[in-house]
Amino acid sequence: MTDGVNHALEQSPEAVLNPATPPSDGSSPFGNVPDHLLGEVFQYLDSKDDCKAVMKTCQRFTAPARDVCWKQSQMRNYMALLNMNGRPDFGYARKIRSQELVFGPGGPDPSAMRMPLPLLEHLSIRHDQLHVQVNPVVVSGFITPRLRSLEVRHGRTDNFIPALAQAQQLTQLLIHEGVEVVGGDPRAFGDLVRSTPYLTHVSTGSLSSGQVFIELARLPIMEQLSMYSDTDIDIDDTLQALEAPKAFSNLKSLYITMQASAAAILLPLLRRLETLTIHINSVLTGGEDHGQIIPEIFNALQDKSLVRLNISFAMEVQTNVTAKMFNPLRASTSLKRLLTTHNFLGMENISLDHVLPVSSPIESLVIWYFGHDLDVEALAQIGSRYPRLRELDLLGEFDLDQLPLNNDNSNGPLFPALQNLSLTQTSQILIEETA
Repeated sequence: MTDGVNHALEQSPEAVLNPATPPSDGSSPFGNVPDHLLGEVFQYLDSKDDCKAVMKTCQRFTAPARDVCWKQSQMRNYMALLNMNGRPDFGYARKIRSQELVFGPGGPDPSAMRMPLPLLEHLSIRHDQLHVQVNPVVVSGFITPRLRSLEVRHGRTDNFIPALAQAQQLTQLLIHEGVEVVGGDPRAFGDLVRSTPYLTHVSTGSLSSGQVFIELARLPIMEQLSMYSDTDIDIDDTLQALEAPKAFSNLKSLYITMQASAAAILLPLLRRLETLTIHINSVLTGGEDHGQIIPEIFNALQDKSLVRLNISFAMEVQTNVTAKMFNPLRASTSLKRLLTTHNFLGMENISLDHVLPVSSPIESLVIWYFGHDLDVEALAQIGSRYPRLRELDLLGEFDLDQLPLNNDNSNGPLFPALQNLSLTQTSQILIEETA
């Protein structure tokens, strides 16, 4: 009954490494080592190919190596368990600690995949974005008290939030944008967060709310927070969240949409922040004025070791700007990625030199709606300042014939490390000779 399972496990499109010892002859000097010691050694195998090579090296190695292989299970392994003739052998199901399920066109019905994995610790579920199944994945059936991480990308799931209450060791809960949790309730999600003390990485997906944000602030060990969907965190949510002792004190990565005044209060307190993706909406409270608040947001970027910064503003956020406002951004020394998009009043008087970091090792740069066209001189300036640049995405007008993009340039290629280039609204069609 288990032959089909073992056969499915050992099938691989890659060639198995040739073992140093003839297969199954028992001649290995490790042949008399107890199985439990072999199992401890095999834990350090880096890949399933290595594991399968060990299985073919010596007959004694087959059982302990197979146990290690089954700890990290992919879709085909799980399907092999489902498709076994007769009653499934739950002995294999009990070996699985990490399971990945990937759904695409012509694949299995997600709602039929209900075989429990009693000792599961890590679960990853992903749909092909263009072929999302109608029937939801029954995530609840996979949740165990041992579960430590759950990640769902795209597609539909059942309402697994109540079942997660048993996973008290959960550290990562990642519900990505585009996931529909059928029957899911942000209030219940907030209750779950309150009762799950070890969470360090959270993506809220469609279950975002101001109350969830407040509950997450009570987890001082939180390192990564992504609040997707259309939820905007306002100043009242922020003030309530910051009442918690050590609120967000360990946060290193944040993805969020906020009211400007809320961002001006929160950002200075995030001293360990390394990655920030933030969109500022146009909401104002009382006598607030964007002209005062927006500079405070840029000032909040000071004294941080930001590596990745994506900052954008709603088109309705209008304020007159000066070059001085961008000084904190220009002074940054650690940025590897920068995305900035805004259309403030007075941007026609601001040059790239006023905005772009002088000393940061930028590798990815995205600038949209700068306020005026970016010309070839701007491109040349970017190329000379950031020799490590691998990705460049600009919106502007360019005459590419005037720009030395190739190796004929006496000073060498303008972008020696560039891998991806996107120039929007150029005045010339990008052809092979130009590119």
